[in-house]
Amino acid sequence: MGETNAPEASGPVCTVFSLSGRNLGGFGPARRGKLADYSFDLPAGSYVLVFDEPCALRKVVRVEYQASAPRYDFNLSYGDVDENGRVDDHDILWIKRWLGITAKNLKEWEGLTGTADDILNSIPPSRADFNGDLVIDKEDLVMAIQSIGKRPDPLPKSAVQAETGPRNPTTKR
Repeated sequence: MGETNAPEASGPVCTVFSLSGRNLGGFGPARRGKLADYSFDLPAGSYVLVFDEPCALRKVVRVEYQASAPRYDFNLSYGDVDENGRVDDHDILWIKRWLGITAKNLKEWEGLTGTADDILNSIPPSRADFNGDLVIDKEDLVMAIQSIGKRPDPLPKSAVQAETGPRNPTTKR
């Protein structure tokens, strides 16, 4: 099998919660993009999965996990280049501006920065490479266009409480 230059995700992009809101940990895919593969080992049961991948809108999915189930497929909505929580015309403009930019490897890709007239030179072109092929092309643009107007899924209350702690109005400070 040939070597791939597809970016590997750093840090967990999916957090697993029990239905009671207990954070059971996170994991990341072998590579990012629309064909990202996630694997985890959990006992059979009900879980809430929160996918929070860079430049994709948050996706919350409740699953009845069966250890014998071979695969679950979830579609993430890509295109939030500026990571403001929605895919809009601004994101499409960034992608169109970068069409055709390529890199030979991940190190080169991560080293690319925007031009001087970009917003504080802070948005690297690699954020528009949603499928991880080191090229910003029409496939990336189409993925973003399909997500126009979408917003991230809200976190379930149990997951928010697990992350912030329970609120107890009787606690004295």
